[in-house]
Order: sequence, then structure tokens, then C-alpha cells
Amino acid sequence: MATEGTGERSPTEAQPDELAELRTVIAKARAGDASVVPRLRAILASNPALVGHYGDIARQAEGAWVALAAGPNLFMKESLARAADARRTELTRPGATAVEKLLVERVVACWLQTNYFSAHEADRLAAGDTFRQLQFHAKRLERAQRMYLAALGGLLTFQKLTPVPNRETLTRELASCAEERQQPRTEAVVAQADRAVVSVEVDEPSELEPAEQERVRVWAGG
Repeated sequence: MATEGTGERSPTEAQPDELAELRTVIAKARAGDASVVPRLRAILASNPALVGHYGDIARQAEGAWVALAAGPNLFMKESLARAADARRTELTRPGATAVEKLLVERVVACWLQTNYFSAHEADRLAAGDTFRQLQFHAKRLERAQRMYLAALGGLLTFQKLTPVPNRETLTRELASCAEERQQPRTEAVVAQADRAVVSVEVDEPSELEPAEQERVRVWAGG
């Protein structure tokens, strides 16, 4: 789908010859051919979707853990990917900042890593590994657990220090701002009405001296 407002196209909207060139350039770039770098940069500049997909190192790390845990089992791979997405949705608040999203990505990656090591330790125990081997797996799991808890602690601390208003609170704040903007206008109307009333009263026949009438007229804004 084209990027709205930019005129940029996704790779899937390119013509067949453009797709062929794209595949060729990417293949050469992966092989380390420096001669295609200028063309590669032009392609990436006009296809931000490629940068968003392949340049997101957090998602790449997540995908690596999913692939490692699932192996050739495509059913498990899809299930783990969906579980990671669900965990990300649960942890990310509406209106979250970029920093909070980075912290959530780290929590999800550590969650996958910790649980993979836990399952792998159980597999090796069932396989009859030696005590030294099992000790290695236990220490690796312990380190992963510490990283996971540290990532969770960082996320929870950030969310506590930077609360995001919910929809109801935001609606009330917007309504309050709108009311405050209308308040000075209402006061001006009332003030004008008061001056009009005074002016009407002054216009009536009065037995005040001319000087007194002039003071009243000036005070009333006439």
C-alpha cells in the first residue's frame, strides 16, 4: 500500500522489472557487493516499509528466538509469534511513547529467551545430561531470568513515572479547555450588557448636574 501523503509505494506495488531489480540489488548487498550501495540507498529511501521491516533489530531478535524455539515446526512458530504479539499488546498502553515501546520490545524478547531456556533445560534433563551440563543450563536460565526481571522493572518504573491519561480523563480535559476558552468571551458579553443598561439609565431625564452626568457617562463606557 502506498504511503499516504508521500506518493511512495511499497515493494508489492512495483512493476515486475522493478521487483526484479530490487531482488538483484538486495541479493548483491547481502553478499557484500559494495557497488550496489548507492542504488540500495535509493531503494530504501523510496521504500520505507523495507527499512521498517528489516531495520527493526528488536523484531529481528524476537524472530530469532521464535525460530530457535520452534525449529522446523511451523505451527509452533506461528503460535509463538502470535503469543509475542499478544504480550506486546497487553504491555503497551494506549498513547505510549517511543521510549515505552522500546522497553516493551525488550520485555517481550526477554520473555521469549527466558522461557526458551527453561524449556531447553527441561529437555536436557530428560535427555540425561551430566551434572556439569545441567549446571550450565541452570546458570544460563538464571542470567536470562535476571535480565527479564530487569526489563520488567524498567518498564513498570517508566510507566509509573509517566502516566498516560485514559480516554475519559482526556475527554474531560478537552472539555475543560474548551470551557475556559469560552469563559472570557462570556464575561465580555456580560460586561457589554451592563454598560448598555447603564447607558439606557443615563439617557433618561436626570436632575444631575452636567458634570455629574458626564462622570456617569464616562464610567458606563459611553
